[in-house]
Amino acid sequence: ELLLDEATRWDSAFMMLNCCRTLCKPLDRFLQQFLLVKKLTPMQWHFLEDLEVILEVPHIAQQIMSSEKTPVLSHAVPAFEEMIKQWEKIAILIPH
Repeated sequence: ELLLDEATRWDSAFMMLNCCRTLCKPLDRFLQQFLLVKKLTPMQWHFLEDLEVILEVPHIAQQIMSSEKTPVLSHAVPAFEEMIKQWEKIAILIPH
């Protein structure tokens, strides 16, 4: 099932991309049959995959922060520092 953007969840873009990549073949068929547009090119799918990898970092941080019963500000700074470290690693692995 495709997901909609949710204003209350800032990581919904990650969730939508994850769902689209999981359903890539049915989504391509839908685009061609019902919207009369070409299916996404392999390069476009690759771009979405890269974007999903990038957005997974804040998604994981959000999941960790929201799993606590009482999130505290003292955990926010280390979470942001870890996000930056992960994005720096991704920048090396995905240089484009």
